[in-house]
Amino acid sequence: MEETDVLIIGGGPAGAVAALTLAQSGRNCVVIEAQTAPVWKIGETLAPESRQILQGLGLWAEFEKGGHLPSPGNCSAWGGDDLAAKDFIFTPHGGAWQLDRPEFERMLLSAAVKAGAKMRPGHGFQTLEHRAEGWAVAAGQNKFHAQWLIDASGRASAVARHLGIVREIVDKLVAIFAIGSSPSLPDADARTYIEACADGWWYSALVPGQRRIFAFLTDADLLPGQQWREPRWFRERLSATRHIRTLFESP
Repeated sequence: MEETDVLIIGGGPAGAVAALTLAQSGRNCVVIEAQTAPVWKIGETLAPESRQILQGLGLWAEFEKGGHLPSPGNCSAWGGDDLAAKDFIFTPHGGAWQLDRPEFERMLLSAAVKAGAKMRPGHGFQTLEHRAEGWAVAAGQNKFHAQWLIDASGRASAVARHLGIVREIVDKLVAIFAIGSSPSLPDADARTYIEACADGWWYSALVPGQRRIFAFLTDADLLPGQQWREPRWFRERLSATRHIRTLFESP
């Protein structure tokens, strides 16, 4: 059984930064993560205010080397047909960034390990038991003992669910997304585009590698059976937008 002060369940940004700050303060901590390495996932835009956080963590110089795309602003059609632009040059924090998400997570985890945290990839959370002397956790083929637990498992809420905590569902917002390659001409517009429609809203963002994310957000109750799983349905909905479709259609 591996002993540690703090066991962090989940190696995404929240878990990695928790491990980094704990290690920097002199605490022994271990991060367990089911994946063997960071993988792509949706959630690609980092807000301008994040610069201050990364500087405080001592990671700003490393972040700038990561190949992330500077994003100068947002364009949104919300409550009307016309696009309204918000340029980040007018904010005190500067621009945003469209991330290479796996590279971003690798940077955070690497910083945590350099600070003294221990990383245990390929260790998916299984069970836990609260004892008088702390917490006993089984993950993968190993067992861990810690005084404190941090549940950084994201929407899975692995620890909370295991403890019987019931999530309160306010609504059933879902996102259906696709990743497209840029058309024949290079795509250089790294702004985030947002467009409302009758039953939800769309957004699109350019990410490193000349790829573009298209996402439709709506209530699960409004989806038509299983049709939404078909690429044709997604393309037809995308083609019905006024602005987002222009980012998808070839010149």
